[in-house]
Amino acid sequence: MIAQVPKLKYRVALLLLAAALFTGPGSGLVFAQAGEKSTPPVVSPEPTETGLRQDAVEIARIFELPITNSMVVTWITALGLIAFAKFATRNMKPVPEGAQNLWEWLVEGLHTFLEGVIGSHLVKRTFWFFASIFIFILAANWVGLIPGVGTVGWGHQTPRGL
Repeated sequence: MIAQVPKLKYRVALLLLAAALFTGPGSGLVFAQAGEKSTPPVVSPEPTETGLRQDAVEIARIFELPITNSMVVTWITALGLIAFAKFATRNMKPVPEGAQNLWEWLVEGLHTFLEGVIGSHLVKRTFWFFASIFIFILAANWVGLIPGVGTVGWGHQTPRGL
């Protein structure tokens, strides 16, 4: 398994980067039922809710592409995972210690779990994909638990106030 880790780390890093680039405001599509008519939302002059907004806060625009707080947090999570994977696997030792030990425990644990679920033949072909997605989603959810992460972009003046 140790010989496979350097080969897999580039696939994991590449997939994490791809996942970070393709998540954002357009990734959650809403499909309407055929023949179903939607009613326009009722807009009141006064805001009725307080707290965090349902939609992602736009914090910048680059070439007409809106950059939202969710995109920034996703990019930071992906870059953090890539940096940790590079740090943990830069000096591989036969007996792991420190960050290498944590990374190998995570990778080998996922490998063993998936092998029990889908079999060794499929694990050899699909492990890099499933492990990358799992690790990225796990890290993104953990980052979401940090106080203040969901409020990136708050505190700047908008037409509706702060």
